[in-house]
Amino acid sequence: MTSLTKEKSLLNKIQETLKSLNLPVYYGLSTHDENLDWNYFVFRRKSLGKAGTSRHDFRYSYLIYIIMENYIEEGFDTKVINAIEKNTKLKLADTEHIYDYIVKKNTDQVCEVLTLEFTKFVKGCAISE
Repeated sequence: MTSLTKEKSLLNKIQETLKSLNLPVYYGLSTHDENLDWNYFVFRRKSLGKAGTSRHDFRYSYLIYIIMENYIEEGFDTKVINAIEKNTKLKLADTEHIYDYIVKKNTDQVCEVLTLEFTKFVKGCAISE
Protein backbone atom coordinates (compact mmCIF):
# COMPACT_ATOMS: atom_id res chain seq x y z
CA MET A 1 0.00 0.00 0.00
CA THR A 2 1.48 3.37 -0.97
CA SER A 3 1.58 6.32 1.38
CA LEU A 4 -1.06 8.02 -0.80
CA THR A 5 -3.44 5.09 -0.31
CA LYS A 6 -2.78 5.14 3.44
CA GLU A 7 -3.47 8.88 3.50
CA LYS A 8 -6.76 8.47 1.65
CA SER A 9 -7.69 5.71 4.05
CA LEU A 10 -7.03 8.02 7.02
CA LEU A 11 -9.23 10.74 5.50
CA ASN A 12 -11.97 8.13 5.05
CA LYS A 13 -11.60 7.08 8.71
CA ILE A 14 -11.91 10.69 9.85
CA GLN A 15 -15.02 11.16 7.72
CA GLU A 16 -16.63 7.91 8.92
CA THR A 17 -15.87 8.74 12.55
CA LEU A 18 -17.42 12.21 12.27
CA LYS A 19 -20.48 10.83 10.44
CA SER A 20 -20.99 8.36 13.29
CA LEU A 21 -21.67 11.39 15.51
CA ASN A 22 -24.84 12.05 13.46
CA LEU A 23 -23.99 15.38 11.88
CA PRO A 24 -23.28 16.26 8.24
CA VAL A 25 -19.58 16.15 7.32
CA TYR A 26 -17.76 18.21 4.68
CA TYR A 27 -14.17 18.00 3.52
CA GLY A 28 -12.09 21.11 2.87
CA LEU A 29 -14.81 23.77 2.78
CA SER A 30 -18.46 23.69 3.68
CA THR A 31 -21.03 23.36 0.92
CA HIS A 32 -23.68 23.50 3.62
CA ASP A 33 -27.13 24.78 2.62
CA GLU A 34 -27.57 28.06 4.50
CA ASN A 35 -31.27 27.30 5.02
CA LEU A 36 -30.56 24.13 7.01
CA ASP A 37 -29.56 23.91 10.65
CA TRP A 38 -25.96 24.90 11.11
CA ASN A 39 -24.81 21.86 13.05
CA TYR A 40 -22.09 20.11 11.09
CA PHE A 41 -18.38 19.24 10.79
CA VAL A 42 -15.74 20.38 8.32
CA PHE A 43 -12.34 18.68 8.27
CA ARG A 44 -9.21 19.24 6.25
CA ARG A 45 -5.48 18.77 6.11
CA LYS A 46 -3.53 21.64 7.59
CA SER A 47 0.14 20.92 6.97
CA LEU A 48 2.99 18.50 6.45
CA GLY A 49 6.25 19.21 8.20
CA LYS A 50 9.46 17.70 9.42
CA ALA A 51 9.32 16.02 12.82
CA GLY A 52 11.88 14.80 15.30
CA THR A 53 15.61 14.78 14.74
CA SER A 54 15.62 12.67 11.58
CA ARG A 55 15.24 14.50 8.30
CA HIS A 56 13.11 11.55 7.15
CA ASP A 57 10.37 11.84 9.81
CA PHE A 58 7.20 13.80 9.12
CA ARG A 59 4.25 15.30 11.00
CA TYR A 60 0.86 15.57 9.33
CA SER A 61 -1.66 18.02 10.82
CA TYR A 62 -5.43 17.93 10.37
CA LEU A 63 -8.14 20.37 11.44
CA ILE A 64 -11.68 19.49 12.46
CA TYR A 65 -14.22 22.27 12.82
CA ILE A 66 -17.34 21.71 14.91
CA ILE A 67 -20.00 24.23 13.86
CA MET A 68 -23.17 24.53 15.97
CA GLU A 69 -26.03 26.99 16.17
CA ASN A 70 -25.95 28.90 19.48
CA TYR A 71 -23.30 26.81 21.22
CA ILE A 72 -21.55 23.44 21.26
CA GLU A 73 -23.08 21.26 23.95
CA GLU A 74 -20.81 20.73 26.94
CA GLY A 75 -18.94 17.45 26.57
CA PHE A 76 -19.52 17.17 22.82
CA ASP A 77 -16.01 18.49 22.14
CA THR A 78 -14.42 15.72 24.22
CA LYS A 79 -16.72 13.15 22.61
CA VAL A 80 -15.34 14.19 19.20
CA ILE A 81 -11.74 14.16 20.45
CA ASN A 82 -12.11 10.69 21.98
CA ALA A 83 -13.79 9.27 18.85
CA ILE A 84 -11.12 10.67 16.51
CA GLU A 85 -8.23 9.45 18.67
CA LYS A 86 -9.77 6.00 19.08
CA ASN A 87 -10.78 5.41 15.45
CA THR A 88 -7.96 7.11 13.54
CA LYS A 89 -4.93 6.93 15.86
CA LEU A 90 -4.49 10.70 15.41
CA LYS A 91 -3.46 12.61 18.54
CA LEU A 92 -4.84 15.93 19.70
CA ALA A 93 -2.18 18.57 19.08
CA ASP A 94 -0.50 20.12 22.09
CA THR A 95 -1.87 23.59 21.42
CA GLU A 96 -4.88 25.67 22.38
CA HIS A 97 -8.01 24.82 20.44
CA ILE A 98 -9.92 27.99 19.65
CA TYR A 99 -13.65 28.73 19.92
CA ASP A 100 -14.87 31.32 17.45
CA TYR A 101 -18.26 32.84 16.64
CA ILE A 102 -20.00 33.67 13.39
CA VAL A 103 -23.42 35.01 12.46
CA LYS A 104 -25.46 33.11 9.91
CA LYS A 105 -25.86 35.14 6.73
CA ASN A 106 -29.01 37.29 6.62
CA THR A 107 -29.99 36.34 10.21
CA ASP A 108 -29.17 37.24 13.79
CA GLN A 109 -28.37 33.57 14.59
CA VAL A 110 -24.96 33.11 16.25
CA CYS A 111 -22.99 29.91 15.66
CA GLU A 112 -20.12 28.65 17.77
CA VAL A 113 -17.14 27.09 15.98
CA LEU A 114 -14.46 25.00 17.66
CA THR A 115 -11.26 24.25 15.74
CA LEU A 116 -9.52 21.04 16.83
CA GLU A 117 -6.05 20.20 15.54
CA PHE A 118 -4.82 16.61 15.36
CA THR A 119 -1.42 15.28 14.39
CA LYS A 120 0.13 12.09 13.10
CA PHE A 121 3.85 11.35 13.11
CA VAL A 122 5.28 9.14 10.38
CA LYS A 123 8.77 7.68 10.39
CA GLY A 124 10.54 8.25 7.08
CA CYS A 125 11.12 4.54 6.69
CA ALA A 126 7.33 3.99 6.84
CA ILE A 127 6.75 6.09 3.73
CA SER A 128 6.98 4.00 0.60
CA GLU A 129 6.93 5.06 -3.02
